[in-house]
Amino acid sequence: MRNSCFFFLVLSLTHLAAEPSLWEGGFTTKVGYDSNPRASGSGSSEVLGDFDAVTWSGAINVALRLPKGRLAYAGEQVVFDGLPQENFRLHRLALVQALKGAGWRAGIDASTVFVDGSKDDLASTSGVNANGLALWRERRNQLQHRLKAHALLEEGSIGFARATVAVLDYDYRTHVQSGCVSFTDRRDAVVGLEMGRRVDSGWILGVRAGKQRQATIPLPGGGFEYSNRYHRVLLGWEARPQAGRSFSFAAGPEFRRFTGAVDPLVMPDRRERSLWFEAAGTLPLSRTAGLTAKAMQWTFLSSTGKSAYRDLSFDVAATWTPHPVVTLSLGARAQEADYFPALRDDWHAAVTASARIKLTHRLLLTLDLLRHEGWNGLAGTTGRSFQRTGVTLGATRTF
Repeated sequence: MRNSCFFFLVLSLTHLAAEPSLWEGGFTTKVGYDSNPRASGSGSSEVLGDFDAVTWSGAINVALRLPKGRLAYAGEQVVFDGLPQENFRLHRLALVQALKGAGWRAGIDASTVFVDGSKDDLASTSGVNANGLALWRERRNQLQHRLKAHALLEEGSIGFARATVAVLDYDYRTHVQSGCVSFTDRRDAVVGLEMGRRVDSGWILGVRAGKQRQATIPLPGGGFEYSNRYHRVLLGWEARPQAGRSFSFAAGPEFRRFTGAVDPLVMPDRRERSLWFEAAGTLPLSRTAGLTAKAMQWTFLSSTGKSAYRDLSFDVAATWTPHPVVTLSLGARAQEADYFPALRDDWHAAVTASARIKLTHRLLLTLDLLRHEGWNGLAGTTGRSFQRTGVTLGATRTF
């Protein structure tokens, strides 16, 4: 998968040869305040520090509309006043492509992200909430690759068959430092085959096979990793989008066998069964308001190694456009990271509110508010809680 960046670049350049229909993009600048950029709290603030920071950022987005898709680049510089080790630059290259013919369709959604951040890490402490650690982990030097692709064959009188591929790959490039958190490379790759009576309207039955890889921590006591292979059986239902309404749901059992160098003392049985599901929907409330929601549960590998975790998340967002130039939105998210075989169950929840004001055809002002909290969900343990408050003002000039 390390070669995926090169493959994606070659694929993108071949599409650049096509005649472009439209260039578009914009410049964005933001200033904000974060009351707790390292998400430290009880159990971790003594080690990581209890800081607040004024943040500054500038970004550019450029997109090329292709005959059947879109190629985009986004670059961003983020500065934390008083915390230079948290500063980072982000470069993202993305390609979305769709093809369609008589009785078939196919598509690809791929991206490569390079985070040009610090290679040094913060001190290791058991009081860090997993969802708080993710905040400063994403600022460290790394590469991220994402790929989703599908191909669908449809016969109106019989039904349809759909093949899918999804890859999520993290290539962490931080230094290994004794006494500090060391991130481990991790990857999830899955292929699937689904069949149903009608596309976007009715029941779906399918199977998926996947493989996850986790590197080891090159420090004493870090020689375990929980790479695995898994199989899913899915039963789903998709509603045909109509008048802005849509809904999809899929769920089923998951059978997993850990193939890595697991610790036999804490995991004598390499086989594990669990439930996975994913659901999403949109609901228009009026001509100027709407509601979106999604939920998902799956299993992934820890970025700090020596364990895996079940990831459960819920998202909901409401938007309202009281005036053609004003858009208001309110969102909420809750997420659980339930680790195994390690005894750790971390939660976090966030509420966001935003306003978008279109001053001119090409000038947009934004205001974003954030309240973010994390806590420990395991009885009998303490620490790993944090609170954050943030406010950000921004301006975007499109071209």
